[in-house]
Amino acid sequence: AAYDRVVGAPPRDRVVLAKSAGVMFVPAARQELARRFPSCRVVVILRHPVDRAWSAYWYLRRTGREPA
Repeated sequence: AAYDRVVGAPPRDRVVLAKSAGVMFVPAARQELARRFPSCRVVVILRHPVDRAWSAYWYLRRTGREPA
């Protein structure tokens, strides 16, 4: 329901893709996804934690949100 308020209800004859890492960590979100879309498939792609941290650090440096 909260998702629908943000993006609207998806048409029944369409494929909907969404990227949201938060869903993976919130049990209520996963349960709601399964309840509303019982035949949906969830794909999880994990990055190596050190590579991810290094990438985030340099992204924040480039955008000026991480001091040198």
